[in-house]
Amino acid sequence: MGTAMQADIEGIYRRHRREMLAMAVAITNCPNRAQDAVQTAFCRLCASGRRANGDQVAYAFAAVRNAAIDQKRALAAGAQGLGNREADPCPEPLEELIAGEDRRLVRGLVRALPRRQREVVALHLYAGLTFQQVADALDAPLWTVTSRYRCALNHLREALNCGEWSRPRLRR
Repeated sequence: MGTAMQADIEGIYRRHRREMLAMAVAITNCPNRAQDAVQTAFCRLCASGRRANGDQVAYAFAAVRNAAIDQKRALAAGAQGLGNREADPCPEPLEELIAGEDRRLVRGLVRALPRRQREVVALHLYAGLTFQQVADALDAPLWTVTSRYRCALNHLREALNCGEWSRPRLRR
């Protein structure tokens, strides 16, 4: 792999690693698995030696998303092999990664969204991607991405307005 391409990949990682980790946590629900997914994705990007045809950042986010989904599938397969017991219990990622009661509340509501809506919210709000970049990363039409985002916001608004949430207890 050329040094220019390696520099591009390193630059993307340095600028977007936190957002990619947040997206991976939204998918895996575990900070440890999320870190593994980000590392796996970037190792694959470096090893492949290929450049994306379009937006490099969206391509990298798509690679992280796919690696996080692979992590989640591997855990589910392991749990089935153990008779549906929890294969690898992981600490609550939000308690470790996010301080503040209100943020935990919002993150919990986001986590309760349907998977496709949650991915759009994570990529747009937490990762800071434009809707077009989200569409590229998810390989979905732009109108589908914006529709999922609008539906997610409506779900969140309804949950907050209807009081379908409870404030988490503060730990002592």
